[in-house]
Amino acid sequence: MKNRKFLTVMMMTLMVSAAAGCAEANTAAEPQEQTAQAGEDVGGNTPEETTGDSDAVKPEMRQEEKETEEAETEELKEAETEAETPEDGKPEGGGTSLADGELSDDWTDMQFMLDGKLYELPTAYHELEADGWSFDLADYGYTDGYVMNPGDKTYNTIELSNPAYDEKLTVWVGFINTEDKTQDILDCDIWAFQMDTCVGSRQVENYPDMEIAKGIGFGSTREEVDAAFGACEDIYEADSGMNYVVYNYKVNYDKYLKLTIDGEKGVTAIDISSYE
Repeated sequence: MKNRKFLTVMMMTLMVSAAAGCAEANTAAEPQEQTAQAGEDVGGNTPEETTGDSDAVKPEMRQEEKETEEAETEELKEAETEAETPEDGKPEGGGTSLADGELSDDWTDMQFMLDGKLYELPTAYHELEADGWSFDLADYGYTDGYVMNPGDKTYNTIELSNPAYDEKLTVWVGFINTEDKTQDILDCDIWAFQMDTCVGSRQVENYPDMEIAKGIGFGSTREEVDAAFGACEDIYEADSGMNYVVYNYKVNYDKYLKLTIDGEKGVTAIDISSYE
């Protein structure tokens, strides 16, 4: 009897152990099936077809987003660097490139605006001519043209006119040949530019908007000029009753700016020239 009981207990123990072993085998198989199923989703379906959150897809999406963000950040840095470095190589806060179409805050850069068009002395006569400013050589006795040698200059006594403005508006320019070859005067540059909106004490009705550094232009008051350029050391005071002054600025005897300022009308004449 004892032997039978012993055999019975042993057989029951073996059966329990075998059952436990099957349960462990089933438990170990389930994750493998899930992994295989996840692999089928990643390899067989498009992201739109995949239902549920697949851990195999998410890391790839995060990596793409990271690379895109890094590329956008790099492009932004490059754009900021280009914006901080002007095309003309001048430091921030100085003059601006002519290509930018913005007027320099330093009058010694020899820049001025005419009705929103930016010029810088010396400037090609053809640039002004294209905007309607011209003269006839025949009026000066040169019907066959006038030739200038390298380095030659004329006084600023050649008068330009523009049919878009009052015929009594006064505009005087001086020419210079900046090339190393002989040229006709019409192919040369302008080194001096003067515009006067008054005939005697009367201001003409139709004249262009002219502006120089720091927003100074026709109509600017004496106080505004002082604030923009500081105290002028060379001032001509008109006789009593004339009610105007002339400011004369110069730098190194090669850059000149003359402003005529009426007590009521403000700046009425601008004369800017570069002897370089």
